[in-house]
Amino acid sequence: MIALSVILGEGVLDRFPKLRFVFLESGCGWLPYWFHRMDEHYEVLGVQTPGLKAKPSKLLERGQLYFSFEADENELSHVVDTFGDDWLVFASDYSHFDSRWPGAAEPIVDHPKLSAATKQKILNDNARKLYPLE
Repeated sequence: MIALSVILGEGVLDRFPKLRFVFLESGCGWLPYWFHRMDEHYEVLGVQTPGLKAKPSKLLERGQLYFSFEADENELSHVVDTFGDDWLVFASDYSHFDSRWPGAAEPIVDHPKLSAATKQKILNDNARKLYPLE
């Protein structure tokens, strides 16, 4: 949370528009709360962060921020409903002790609240954008 706040508050995304950040190993359930708080602070205390040129939640649209999530996160569909699905990447947690391997992606594939298009993005397309390996 602190790292995200510093990157946004110091205007790093504006200064380096081709630079991308990926936040791993923290899930995504915290994002609605944290972006709400950062947006609120931007509106009220924006003068304290002169490097921040836009509302923090709007910066997700730039394609510079990515966040991993784990397949069994309870808040995944809420996060997608709140911010969209263009910046989430799946973390299988392979080869950690708590990895569900094989079958790590099954909870996403079988998720009743996620559309087929969202599943395609978060299981494949977004990672290809983040790591453009050919």
